[in-house]
Order: sequence, then C-alpha cells, then structure tokens
Amino acid sequence: MTRQRTAVDLVVEWSPRGLVAFDAKTKQLASFDTATELAASLGAREALVAPSRRSTFVRSVRVPNATPEEIRAVLQVKMVDLFPVPPQDIAYDYVLTDDVTEEGRLAIVGAMPAAELRRMLEEFKSASIRVRGVVPAAFGAPLLVSDLNRKNGAVVQRTAEGLSIDIVWEGMLRYTRLASAASPIEAEVCRTFQVAGIPCSDIIAAGGLDVPEADLTTLETTLQALGHGWPLSLGLDLELPEVVIARHASQLGGKRRFAALLSVSALLMVGYVVLDRTDAAALVAAQQRKDNAAVDKLKRAESVVESQAVSARKLQASLDLGFDPAQRMSDILTVVSNYTPPGIWLTGMTLERGKALMIRGTAQNSNQIADYQSKLIADPRFRDVKLVFATNALIDVTPVVQFSISAFPVGNLPLVDQGTKAGARK
Repeated sequence: MTRQRTAVDLVVEWSPRGLVAFDAKTKQLASFDTATELAASLGAREALVAPSRRSTFVRSVRVPNATPEEIRAVLQVKMVDLFPVPPQDIAYDYVLTDDVTEEGRLAIVGAMPAAELRRMLEEFKSASIRVRGVVPAAFGAPLLVSDLNRKNGAVVQRTAEGLSIDIVWEGMLRYTRLASAASPIEAEVCRTFQVAGIPCSDIIAAGGLDVPEADLTTLETTLQALGHGWPLSLGLDLELPEVVIARHASQLGGKRRFAALLSVSALLMVGYVVLDRTDAAALVAAQQRKDNAAVDKLKRAESVVESQAVSARKLQASLDLGFDPAQRMSDILTVVSNYTPPGIWLTGMTLERGKALMIRGTAQNSNQIADYQSKLIADPRFRDVKLVFATNALIDVTPVVQFSISAFPVGNLPLVDQGTKAGARK
C-alpha cells in the first residue's frame, strides 16, 4: 500500500484534561489547558488533531474486498460488536491493509464517541484553529516504526494518561492500550501482543523512555511522527456522523439530477422521432414505447434514491438522541487489572451481562484493599463499588487478607429485554 506523506506544521494531541502540541516549525513540544491558550501561544493556525488514546478506539476486523460504500455498510452492521457506543452515536473511519484471506481484507478501524468529537471541534473552532483532519493519536506509531526501518514492534511511551503500548504489525497499527505507569513494561508488552493475537516482537521505547528491555530507543514521540501527515494521505479522518450523512445525501442528490437529465433526454428523443418520422408512425410508436419504458425505469431508480435519502434524513434526526454508554467486557477487565496496586493478586473475576462485576483476590494487608477500592470508586466507569468481604488467612506462614469487591459497570445492560419476547436483542 503506497504511503505518501504530507507535512503538517502543527499537530495537537487532545484529551478532556488538556492538550499537547508539536510545532513542526520549531520542533518543540508544549502543553496547554485549552485550545484558546494554544492559539494565544502558537497562533490561530491549521492543525492535525489527534484525540488521545483514552478518548478513541482502535479495532481490526475482516471486511469484504469491495467498494468503500459496501465496506462502510458492513462496518455499520458490525459496530455493535466492535465498540462500546451505539452505532448512531460514534464517529469512525477505516484503513484497508494488504492482508487478504478467505475471510476478507483486514481493515483497521479508528473511532471515538461523536459527542466527544463534537465537543473537541467546537473547542478548536472557538479558538479559531482550523482542523485539517482528526486522527487517533495511536496512528503515529506505524509512522515512527517506519522511520526506524522496521515493520513490526510495540511502541511504548509515557503519556499524561499512563503508559501507552501501540502494537504495529506489517507496518499497520493493530492494537493500542494504556497500562499503569508503575507496571512492569516487558510483562505489559507481552500481554498486549497476546491480546492482539500477534507474536511477540521488538520493544521500541519512544520519547526517550528508559526501558532496559527495549530493542530500540528513540527521542521522537508518536505525536511528532504524526507531523509527517501519513494518516491523512491514506484517507483516515474521523468525521461527525451528520457530516458523513450530509455528504452521502449530496451524492444521492447528484444521482437524482442525473436521472432527471436522462429522463428529459429520453423525452426529447421521443419528440424528435415523432417529428422526424411522421411517415413511419408504426416505427415511431414502437420507439416511443421503448423510450417510455426507459423513462419508467429511471423514475423507479429515482424513487429508490429518494427512499434512501429519506432513510438518511431519519438517521440524521436520530443522532440527537442520547444513550447511556455501554462498555466491552474486555475493556472492563483490562481497567480492573490495570488498577491493581503492588501487593494485591487477583484470583478471579466474574462478569455477566446486566449483573455486577465480582472481583476476588488476596492482599498483604487491608490498606492495599482500601486503596484498590478507592481507585475503582473514583473511575466513572463503575458505580456501587462495595467491599463484599475481607477475611484474614494464612498462606504457609504468611498472613494475608482474602477479599471480594463488587462493582457495577456503567451501561452493562442485559442482552435480553425481560419486557419483550425471549431472545430479542436490546
């Protein structure tokens, strides 16, 4: 796949907590609380915006080797399984890889909640910063790996949100996650390779991160790598759903105008035949019937296009409806594991649709359990975090505390609505 690079003077990593900007002209990194502060310092300029890893999702999925419109239709159906956000409330785009099997072509999908994208764009608009494109921050990792003349590796760097681990395979981003900054880096990288279903490869320490186990170290960050503009050249750009729908409706309008022109042309042709062939009435009548059939076919095609436009408008109207966000079970278990402090060992977790999460473990003392429970309470992903029990015990001659904590993941709805027929999906 050809990868042309287009220079971008200003790249901004955005998160609800603040912004980090890389000015390609001065080669400097700077942090700001708001876009207004950024504009006051660096000027109201054009920028490539990279939402942070905690604000975005990256998934890989097999799709048919088909047209872009057909691939989008397939992805729209798979959205429920790919992301913890209702399909009508998510902004996404995709990149096709060269990996083609009997199951289809591998696509890398980047996405973020539409409400958060809308808020981000409004923030930059109010600061008079022109957003050239929106690309998840993790997509800088493949470019950084390419600059190091590699195709595979785990790019590890320290961010304001924690330790980021971006898995790159065959030159494409395949998986990304955040780990605790206090976690053993080599173990976290191996775990991430396993989750991505990819063989372990090199560890690449970015941003000058000191990792003794690293195979390569570079001072460049993934944010700086995004300054080359590679994701934009591939067409990856997160847009609001209403913008995509409006563009689709405009394309449908063009098809309707083309159909109308064909109808007029057919009618003019009928008139020309009638006037020019008055001495061959039978032939004219036959031609007229043929042309009328063509006109009817075009009108039916126009009716189909109109129906599609109505469906698009209905979808756009539904975008304003709010839904409680859902969470993938794998994300819940990852968050619970990442919060585990030193001195606590998790021995089991139970999680079912529509039910509370049960966490079982062993700690060296009660203070560690209280610290772990406090972290879960502070995370908005969970509610009703409770200590079910804590029992002193001995392992050989070492005193420990065995405990159980329950927490309800926000948006963990059951698959079956008890008020409808059995088996109906929520």
